[in-house]
Amino acid sequence: MHKNHKILVVDDDTMIRVSLTGLLEENGYHVYAASHHDEAIHVLMKSTVDLILLDLRLHDVAELSLVDRIKEVSPETIILVMIDQDKIKAVINTLCLDTVDYILKPFEPDYLKKTIEKALYKQQLEASLKRTLTEKEIISNTNKIIAASLDIRESFSEVCSELKKIIPFDRACLITSNEQGQWFQVFALTKTYHFSEINEGESFPLAGSLLGEIVQTGEPVIVNNTETGRFWTDRVLFRERIHSRLGFPLTYKGKVLGAFTFGSEKANSFQEQCYYYLWQIAPQLAIAIENTKLFNRIKASEERYKTLFNNAADSMMMIDLNGKILTVNQREEIIIGYKMDELLGRYIYDFLPETSKRFVSELLALAVTNKIQTTEIEVISKSQQILVMELDITVVKDGDNILYLLIHFRDITRRKNLELELIEEKKKLDNIVSKIGADLLVIDRHNKICWANKRLIERHPSGKDIINQTCTEAYCHLQAAPTDCPSVRVFDTGRMSQTERVIYHHHKKKILQCH
Repeated sequence: MHKNHKILVVDDDTMIRVSLTGLLEENGYHVYAASHHDEAIHVLMKSTVDLILLDLRLHDVAELSLVDRIKEVSPETIILVMIDQDKIKAVINTLCLDTVDYILKPFEPDYLKKTIEKALYKQQLEASLKRTLTEKEIISNTNKIIAASLDIRESFSEVCSELKKIIPFDRACLITSNEQGQWFQVFALTKTYHFSEINEGESFPLAGSLLGEIVQTGEPVIVNNTETGRFWTDRVLFRERIHSRLGFPLTYKGKVLGAFTFGSEKANSFQEQCYYYLWQIAPQLAIAIENTKLFNRIKASEERYKTLFNNAADSMMMIDLNGKILTVNQREEIIIGYKMDELLGRYIYDFLPETSKRFVSELLALAVTNKIQTTEIEVISKSQQILVMELDITVVKDGDNILYLLIHFRDITRRKNLELELIEEKKKLDNIVSKIGADLLVIDRHNKICWANKRLIERHPSGKDIINQTCTEAYCHLQAAPTDCPSVRVFDTGRMSQTERVIYHHHKKKILQCH
């Protein structure tokens, strides 16, 4: 049990207060003392206290209000109430025992020490559990971000934002070594400062670097002071005001492909506790780096793509020009629900509703000679659920010969359902607006009417034809907007404008007033 805890003794009896202070200090506690409520609150406002030893005599209501005030000022502090045995029932009826603990007077010094130790130990356990749950949530969120990334470089800053909640750093980067083991590349980089001598995308010699040792040993490395560090990269980063470093290996299929490195402007900033956090995300991060490389290689190299195809994080399918399925990756099996052997040899049209079959057939024919933009189609899963997919098609060639079509799916069913809900809500809103008892219209910068509510359309002689007319034509019968037109003033000033204008038709008879 650690004795460096801070305890506040609150008792209006000077002798008892001094006695308790001496007893606790003898046992290694840092003790504050207060004789009344205001003094106790003053101490809490200035210092962090782990436990309050509060004498409660129940003479007035102010004593009870102090408990609530303490919880407002210092909600994590333990309150240990000292109470006479004949008043314990009144305390139980008055105070929530989840809020305070109590100790009966009179008590022996040993009993007091054990009670305090027990309360502080419980506090440590609760804090440890809370910290563990928080750390678990951060690691889970980080892995979700990584898993959802097609290109880890695009989401790297988001990954680092999560990790910064548990690891203190000013610079973080992913570095990878080349296959020959002679160079390393800065794959992704984020930092809190602007000056930099090692930038994203640049390559540097592996020998003598921090990554060089990580590749050789497969173990994490901590540099507590870059000014005296043994790696040449320490000296370079020291010029960037980085004073301590941490490197953690990223291993994929038994091989160290790179490292996740951190830098801090403070010396001795990293502890081995960081290893525990990084160990939980490093495998996913290593796969994400490989997946990023995979998607970039698809366009350039068919052979390299085939070796990594099954490790892709997104759904992929290879088909011939007739739509016959040649192979799929594991992600496709998960999304559509069919196993590989249930898909091979069948046609993509077997898993499409009638509304999508003809469209996909035309799309495949068009993809042979044209670049196809991302398209949405519907797919029928094994459970007969209609899935909405985003579809990308890449033609893979060997010279002039088409080898196969690579279909890249993204399941957007949930997103589409949300869009439909928004459309329905918009219809409801439009219906409400249409029933408002006033003429409403929307015009653009050129005074052209873009939208009008039902009431206006029914009341205006032009009816629906009023759309795309200018408001000056529809109402004022003028070729151009008058100088005092409120809409012109709104567009010119960016501020709301209200005016009243008498409108005449072409026979100069007053027909209405508008605001």
